[in-house]
Amino acid sequence: MKDIYDILKEFEEKEKQESARSEQMKADTAPLEAVKEELQKVASTEQVDPVSAQEPPRPAAQTNGEEPSLAPSSQPQGTEEIPEGFAALGEEPPQPASPSFQQPGNAGQTPPSYGNPPAGPAPASYGQQPPPPYGSSSYPPYGQAGSYPPAYRPPVSGTPPYSNAANFWQPGTPGQNPPPPPYPPRSPMGFQQEPPAKKKNRPFKVLAIIVCCIFGAAVLGFGGIGVYNLATGKDLFSGFPSSSSAPSQPDNNDNHGIQGGAVSAPPFQIGDTPVTSQPISEDGILTPTQIYEKVSPSVVAITAIVPQSGTFEESSNSYGSGIIMNKEGYILTNAHVLGSASNTFQVKLSSGEEYMASFIAADSKTDLGIIRIDAPDLVPANFGDSDSIVIGDDAYAIGNPGGPNLQSSLSVGHISGINREVIVNGNSEIPYIQTDAAINPGNSGGALINQYGQVIGINTVKISGSSYEGLGFAIPITQAQPYIDQLLVNGRILGRVRIGASFQVIDAARAAANNLPEGLYVYSIQSDSDLLNAGVQTGDVITHCNGQKLTDVSVLKELIKGKQPGEQVELKVFRRRLGNTPEREFTVNVKILEDVDTAFQITTP
Repeated sequence: MKDIYDILKEFEEKEKQESARSEQMKADTAPLEAVKEELQKVASTEQVDPVSAQEPPRPAAQTNGEEPSLAPSSQPQGTEEIPEGFAALGEEPPQPASPSFQQPGNAGQTPPSYGNPPAGPAPASYGQQPPPPYGSSSYPPYGQAGSYPPAYRPPVSGTPPYSNAANFWQPGTPGQNPPPPPYPPRSPMGFQQEPPAKKKNRPFKVLAIIVCCIFGAAVLGFGGIGVYNLATGKDLFSGFPSSSSAPSQPDNNDNHGIQGGAVSAPPFQIGDTPVTSQPISEDGILTPTQIYEKVSPSVVAITAIVPQSGTFEESSNSYGSGIIMNKEGYILTNAHVLGSASNTFQVKLSSGEEYMASFIAADSKTDLGIIRIDAPDLVPANFGDSDSIVIGDDAYAIGNPGGPNLQSSLSVGHISGINREVIVNGNSEIPYIQTDAAINPGNSGGALINQYGQVIGINTVKISGSSYEGLGFAIPITQAQPYIDQLLVNGRILGRVRIGASFQVIDAARAAANNLPEGLYVYSIQSDSDLLNAGVQTGDVITHCNGQKLTDVSVLKELIKGKQPGEQVELKVFRRRLGNTPEREFTVNVKILEDVDTAFQITTP
């Protein structure tokens, strides 16, 4: 919407244009006015009969062989009597009654009356023609086309009659306009035509109405503010803070294009954002902002520097995240973030401070790793019970996607699943938490947080690809705790056992399709496995362990978990027919081996 000053300025500009146009019209008609004055001087010295000067005498009309007589004129010389029924110049003519018209051009019909006849003897009887008008002696023969009496043409006071005389306007002359008539034109029957309606300046009236409405609304608004201030004793605008950088107020002498002074208006000011405290709810649930403020100081950025050829310029870096475990500087992360125990590690805190870290321990099968920094005033994270989460709970991820440049990024989602078996580098030691909170490269080793601000998981892996979206996985902290304790105490995981083979699950559908029993299909056998000594081959199917049916690899792991290396387990094996060898089932006893992770063993030369 336009400002009131702009509207009034446009209004003044239009008035100036109209005034200039009027002045130009006066200047253009000045020569005509001069000619008009000269003609008035000539007309004052010489009287001209307008009718006789314009129309030639007509031949006498034959009406029953008689010529109608004319009444003698009693007017003085040089004057002309105005017929009855017509008004004198400058007076409004009377409105005669509407006469009845006959169809013209038919013989035997009486011509229509033409107003009131001039003074003189009346016709002898009805049907006779009235006397001809002044300036002519007779009519054309009655009954012929065009035999109506000519229209009365009153003289123009002070100006020559409209004629074909020189120096006057002539019909059909190009480039000339007729002079304005001295009085409103009359209809052929003597009725006065309505003058044309004046053009209304409707845009200016509409503009004036809009301006008045705006001004009235402003007056009412400021009046209401004044009444409010008087009634409450408060200033309605006192809540807006003043700004030292605000532009100066306009000078009161500046009229802004409005005559009579400037229009006062309240200043435009921007208020401060309200500062509200966000107390923790009674059930302990935090807002995302509170969660970030609480946990982000406990999440760090880790850079693993892998030297190549002994020069820094040829080294390659890998990036990840970590969680401060305690004030002593121990940091929990993923083993794949560290890469190797021989790498150099740099840690960057959320405050921007950077420290070099030392390697403590790591385990590739659980993908857990620990490093340490020597730094004061560290903020350790608060760890929660991951076994208490349910699908649908809010989940928050804090880490460094892409590296330190995007440090301490927060993403929000939910718990999408629990106890997900995900094989990473051939290992699936711990079931994972699934979340749709964004996890990207660089988030590995970062914190997965519940709605109470507690770390419940270590972000580890995501399923990527054009066909997948929002599939991130984290190691549950409760199930990782015993492994973390062993890494801190022993530097490695002890008591882990293995069979020494890799398997593929044969479910009911695959069993029916391949004519095999359900169980674990032996895919490969390690060289130190006791399965080779027991005669088990690749392609065999292990159906039972210690008499319990095997439907998944996790079942076999649970059955041997807790046993000591060297103990034996009983396995039932099925071998299908190969060539001339018939299919058969047999039972073997195999020793359990110790499972030692050698990926992070530090070898000394």
